[in-house]
Amino acid sequence: MEKSFEITPLVKATEIKKDNPVKFKITRNGKPAKLIDVYGTLENFSENDMSMAFYVKTDLKGEFIFKPLKSGLWYLKSSYKQKSGNQDCEHIGDKTTLSF
Repeated sequence: MEKSFEITPLVKATEIKKDNPVKFKITRNGKPAKLIDVYGTLENFSENDMSMAFYVKTDLKGEFIFKPLKSGLWYLKSSYKQKSGNQDCEHIGDKTTLSF
């Protein structure tokens, strides 16, 4: 089984625009990624790459609402970490991004 971790908009791409709240979903292996941190930033938001313009946690369905407050290129990212169950490898993790 191929493992996947992804952010998916639950609206058409044409509906993602300034001041329009839109719903996204994060899944891992096809199942909702519950209570996962999501960060977002706008191109040229800050000279510091660690600064983020947006933060939210997914709900129990793996969903969150994002409202772009400015037009431009947005970047969303999320990651997860879980115990591996193997003493030689403490954690297993993955990251996902979406630009629009």
